[in-house]
Amino acid sequence: MNVNEYVLYVELVVHDYYQPADVVFEDVRAFIEANDQSRWMMYAHIMEPHDPYFEHPSLTDPSAPDYNGVGYGRAEHERPDPAITDKLKAMYKDEVEFFDRELGEFISWLKSEKIYDDLVIILVSDHGEEFNEHGGFWHGTSLYEEVLHVPMIIKTAKSGPKGVRVPWTVSTTDIPPTITDVL
Repeated sequence: MNVNEYVLYVELVVHDYYQPADVVFEDVRAFIEANDQSRWMMYAHIMEPHDPYFEHPSLTDPSAPDYNGVGYGRAEHERPDPAITDKLKAMYKDEVEFFDRELGEFISWLKSEKIYDDLVIILVSDHGEEFNEHGGFWHGTSLYEEVLHVPMIIKTAKSGPKGVRVPWTVSTTDIPPTITDVL
């Protein structure tokens, strides 16, 4: 089947599924501004990249909208046709790049507010995705490396250790003791 003949869901509205990164980061900014004279801790759950995967036209054309309504989700497509694997990977890549852009803008804001250097920031993913590497799609149905191997990046405050890369496997259960140790 020709990939172009495969129908993607058009006119999906991202807010029907989750709050996109730009909205979440705006809420985080508002919280920080409201609590700028207090000690605080923030947990922000960002959904990109996550299904449904959305196209982000603004990545290639800054005057275009962030979303054009083209999306592809697991709820509607439990078992995608392998012929559209490359299209799904491209949409997932768009989701990663959109998140990266929004995170970069947020970090620039933190720096402009002169609070970035004093923050501990932990960036971690809860799972990866399978794109037909072993005959399946999505996550939660296998234990392949594509699904299990995710990043955990910790940016310490200016007084903390720098450039440390641990050679052993870590997991999300390591986050609380890491925060405790850093503090």
